[in-house]
Amino acid sequence: MENQTATIATLTKLVGGLSRDKDDLTRQLQDVTRRMKKGGRHGDRHGDRGTGTRRAQVASEAVVRIGDIEDVDDGGVEAVIKRVTESQPKPQPKPELKPQPKPQPKLPKGNYTWNDTLPKPRHCADIQRGGKSTSGVYRIYLPDHEDAPVPVWCDMDTDPGGWTVIQKRANGTVNFYRNWAAYRAGFGDPRGDFWLGLENMHRLTGRGGYKLQVSMEDWNGIVAYAEYNSFKIEGEESKYRLRLGKYHGNSGDAMTWHNNMAFTTKDSDNDPFIGNCAGYQRGGWWYNACAHSNLNGIYYPGGYYSSRYQDAVYWAEWRGGSYSLKTVMMKVRPTGNQALT
Repeated sequence: MENQTATIATLTKLVGGLSRDKDDLTRQLQDVTRRMKKGGRHGDRHGDRGTGTRRAQVASEAVVRIGDIEDVDDGGVEAVIKRVTESQPKPQPKPELKPQPKPQPKLPKGNYTWNDTLPKPRHCADIQRGGKSTSGVYRIYLPDHEDAPVPVWCDMDTDPGGWTVIQKRANGTVNFYRNWAAYRAGFGDPRGDFWLGLENMHRLTGRGGYKLQVSMEDWNGIVAYAEYNSFKIEGEESKYRLRLGKYHGNSGDAMTWHNNMAFTTKDSDNDPFIGNCAGYQRGGWWYNACAHSNLNGIYYPGGYYSSRYQDAVYWAEWRGGSYSLKTVMMKVRPTGNQALT
């Protein structure tokens, strides 16, 4: 406001001086106009249009100045001052301070999944709790290996849902007669024939708190299942030894025979038999001497098969060792605190 008052005072002095200069400016304008007329004719002959343009600009400036003086003579000092003051920046009102939102609490340090609010799913039960209810391929993040998601088939249909499939035989398109490295790493496609891998099974179940269900189907469409109330795979230093709990189901118990056994492949014989059971059974398994179940054996279409050895995909306590099953699925689910945390 003080700056505006000073500006008005200065303008008032200048306007007084402008009145005295009016006559001089009028004479200058007339003189410039006469010279422009002469110079315009002379410039047109010689093509000097730049000089004429400059003189026109001078004349225009003189007219503007005289116009300001005439405003003064007509009592328009207030009008001139008004025009100047209106051109001055007006003081702006102080912005209204809006209340700032309270800072949100930070999420605990860790890994997060698709909506960044839930921890990354460790198994299919986590995925089910996250709102997924359709069976299919999902990614899980295993303990101590969270930077590398693992694709698995999640069975959301078998009650109560949230089963993580670790082994599946469905169509015979994948060879299961493989070496130790392959069984350790895993192979196949979760949508079809699939083996999660011994190391991944250990990471998933090695801390305990899981149960196992084995579902199977024969070539007549009849299904059966076996369930064990605990399931754990130990580390590689123990040759991925199998630890099973109590059985219940309708297929007969063909896995307890293999409880506490180390895993054996054609190039890593860890079974108690005098020979290598993997060579006879044509697969990799927790062989004893040798097998009541051989879910990684050769896939023979049609059921009963003919072979020198019992090397098919079989569950001896249900259809016998001479019958090759149509589909088999091994799946795990957390129990107790593991299922809730």
